Amino acid sequence: MTDASGAATADQLPDLPTDPADGSRRSRLSRIHIPEEAGILAAFALIFVTLSLVTTTFSQPNSLLAVLRSISFFGIMALGMTFTQSLGEIDISVGAIFYLVGVVTSQLMVASVDPLLAAILGIGLGTLLGAANGAASLLLGVPLIIVSLGALPLYRGLGLIVSNARDTVVTDASSIFFELASHRLFGVLPTPAVVFLGLALMMHILLQRTHFGYRVQATGSNPKAARLAGIPVNRTRLQVAALLGATCGIAGVLFVGYFRAVDSSVGSGFELLVISAVVIGGTSILGGSGTIIGTVIGVLIIAEISSGIVHLGVPSTYSGFVTGAVILIAIALDRLVRRRQATRLAALRRKERGEQG
Repeated sequence: MTDASGAATADQLPDLPTDPADGSRRSRLSRIHIPEEAGILAAFALIFVTLSLVTTTFSQPNSLLAVLRSISFFGIMALGMTFTQSLGEIDISVGAIFYLVGVVTSQLMVASVDPLLAAILGIGLGTLLGAANGAASLLLGVPLIIVSLGALPLYRGLGLIVSNARDTVVTDASSIFFELASHRLFGVLPTPAVVFLGLALMMHILLQRTHFGYRVQATGSNPKAARLAGIPVNRTRLQVAALLGATCGIAGVLFVGYFRAVDSSVGSGFELLVISAVVIGGTSILGGSGTIIGTVIGVLIIAEISSGIVHLGVPSTYSGFVTGAVILIAIALDRLVRRRQATRLAALRRKERGEQG
């Protein structure tokens, strides 16, 4: 695999024989392992320490937990987008799917449908909408982003029609669904954050440790070669599109369960947050590589920037500028660390080969 900048990662380097002078000692190269997310993690730590020093309220536990809860919804969608971008595609209709799922789910609950059943139907709707985008992309022979340009206003407009452009409020919150959605694990972590972190773990394993994850990244790297290798490219694309829709559905259902209401502005602008988090995390927009761990860190960076702006009292006029500038700095730091890491590993490999020769 290569990282978002095209540099080779440590996983590409072949295993080298042990030093003949000491059969039990591993080679210097094999003992060195720097995570590919090291750069973006350093950027996260730098921003966190800086904000903690300049404002006393930023690092308070209650403030951090509130931020974690608020970012969980678009964070869940970012996990699905990681697979999509690993495939070399982008879907900008995620916010609209999130909104439509929220509207339909809440309307079903208002119509006295069992909330658990409504939640299942909502997740199914999100999966169906994502799959519909993928199927349209395959049938029309155009990139997914082109299809999503039309799907974004289509789904949001459909949501406005279903809700009559009004807020939907669920008044009967006696179901166990609402208790679960608003529960705090150990009295601390809100359910949306728990689901986000749990899904992150599962999707990390799915992307990095399963044949499906291999197919996704192989297809994103070189679709023609993937076909020649026997990988069902079209089916993989459809599955990834459905997976993204499912994460939008889960996020939308959780939103309804936690807030018990949906207004017409919900989900607006989420697509930019989702894509930014994935790109910041190091997943290549050209496909071929992806990192769920990086995406989680990217989501946290966006969260700490947004929270920092509030705690510092930055005027809303400058908030967009500050957010964009910090994101670019974080990406630059990440790419710098990645390139230095790749250069160092390449030099060590040459030195190892010279010693063995």
